[in-house]
Amino acid sequence: MKHCTVCGLQLNDDSKFCPDCGTEQYVTLNANTKTGTAPVVIVLCILTILGSFFGLIRGLFYEVVAGVADNEEYWRGYAFAICNLATLITAIIMLMRKLWAFWLYLVFQTAYIGLVVYTFLIYSNFHQGTSDGAEAFSIFLTALFVIPSAIMLVLYITLVRKHLK
Repeated sequence: MKHCTVCGLQLNDDSKFCPDCGTEQYVTLNANTKTGTAPVVIVLCILTILGSFFGLIRGLFYEVVAGVADNEEYWRGYAFAICNLATLITAIIMLMRKLWAFWLYLVFQTAYIGLVVYTFLIYSNFHQGTSDGAEAFSIFLTALFVIPSAIMLVLYITLVRKHLK
């Protein structure tokens, strides 16, 4: 049961007007009431799911190429795949507004960025003494993966965390 917003008379929940004073009854929501998932969380989580899916496929592709090239020491493809799978799963869970998934996302996204930088450092040492084009390409690829990941990390910290419980 609800009450008239003017005279306080007890009304049925579906009443549009007060029978005593005639005032139209509006549904008011408490400003502190959070209903559903915020649009910013939905958009960022969907972008994360798409990007993580791409990264998961990329990491597994790296492992296939390493296997074809008979490179037994290559392990970073699996590490990329694990980081991307974890960020994909945590993004899905954050759609359910779970704060603990946010913290796991931060861990795996940071690990992913660290892994990309680590890979760049390995290949920049590998490219020493070769053409400047190879080193420039390594820098370009690193920036291509690190910059969007870092932007997403900042967006999650500044925009998403406050919408989770």
